[in-house]
Order: sequence, then structure tokens, then C-alpha cells
Amino acid sequence: GVAVFGCLALGIIGYKTTGFADTGAPPKADSTIGQQVISQHFPGASVNPQLVIFKFAQPVWNNLAVLAKAQTELADGGRFKAVSGPLNANGLTLSPQGLQQMHALTPFSPVMKIISQFISADGKTVQFYVISNAGSPGSSASIGATPANRALVSTVGRNIGAEQSAIYGSDSIGYDI
Repeated sequence: GVAVFGCLALGIIGYKTTGFADTGAPPKADSTIGQQVISQHFPGASVNPQLVIFKFAQPVWNNLAVLAKAQTELADGGRFKAVSGPLNANGLTLSPQGLQQMHALTPFSPVMKIISQFISADGKTVQFYVISNAGSPGSSASIGATPANRALVSTVGRNIGAEQSAIYGSDSIGYDI
């Protein structure tokens, strides 16, 4: 049995997996074509992102300036190369005032449906999509950057008055494991 399995195992010598975010995938592979389409039409933080989550005591609809502050501090903190959130969802760019007006006047519009992926129904939980600048998602460098990324998220959370903050995704899970 060992000889049979040993022979079968020889078939994987030199085998290299190519995943969706792997730049080594063949040019005509579905994953490569899909990656190109996503890169052309969606923000950089929509491909295998980490999720930054902030929990507030009161709905953010009462103070949307915290969203702009959070987005700015996450982007300027030197840890993430891409940040997407409720103010720049799927190619839309909104000011806090514009988002407030839209929420008040047209809460069931298609734009608000897009925003709902970032702000919970009760308005107390907000998430951002981020990509670590330490390396490709899932890489050893990106996984190793988790403590510093968590520290930045905690600092931003305190600065915007969030009761809780966290970062979640494949890199943070890999680090914890």
C-alpha cells in the first residue's frame, strides 16, 4: 500500500496551485480573467478583503462624520493599501452629508441597498473592507502583519468613539491559528 500511494504522490511533484488572487495563474484561466474584470469595475478592497468592524452605542446615522474619520484614518494609517466603506461603496463616492440626505429621503433606493453591506440595519455596526499592504491576502507577510493591523483598527475605533472594533478575515484567522 505504501508503494502504491508513494507512486501516486509522485504526480504532485512540481504541481503548483494557482488561486483567484494568484498573479501566477495562466493568462487565459477563468481566475485570471475574473480577477481582471473585478479589478476594472470594483474597488481594490473588494478582492479577498479583511473586514474591519466598528460597533457603536448609537446609530451612526446621527453622526456620519465618524465614517469619514474612520475611512481617512484607516487609509492614512500606513497599514492598508485599499479601504472601501459606506462612503466609497462599489465605485460610488458620497460625502457624509450626501449619505445622510439619501438615508433620510430614499432609504430603499438601490444605492442604500449597496450601503447596507457596510452599515447594519440598526445603524450601530459599520464595516470597511481593507487589504493589507504587507503582501497578497493569505501570504505569510500579510498574515504576520495582523498584530499591527489590529493595533491600527483599535486606535481608529477609539478615535471615532466605537465601543468595539475588530478585524476579521483570512489573514487574521491564519494568524490566530
